[in-house]
Amino acid sequence: MRKTVIILIVLTWALMLASCANLTVTRNDSPPTGGEALDFQMAYLAWGILPIRQLPPASQLCPKGRIESVAFGRTSQDAILTWLTLGLYVPHRATIICSPSL
Repeated sequence: MRKTVIILIVLTWALMLASCANLTVTRNDSPPTGGEALDFQMAYLAWGILPIRQLPPASQLCPKGRIESVAFGRTSQDAILTWLTLGLYVPHRATIICSPSL
């Protein structure tokens, strides 16, 4: 029984460390330049099902331009916090880059 618990803890930590992920979506092949970067922290409850903090609507993100790039990610601290709460609290981060004013 004790050996099984140790194996489960090791596997859980390995999965947690592997869960640090990033996704970046850009409008063009080249990264945007001269745009305003906005950083947001998002959070979810119950294994990511119930949002606590979300991004504002797209119309409010870049009112004077358009969205050029969106980057979503989780840091190792986010993954550790998720693990410590057994997935009940799941933080994420987002960076939005707006194009210069049109």
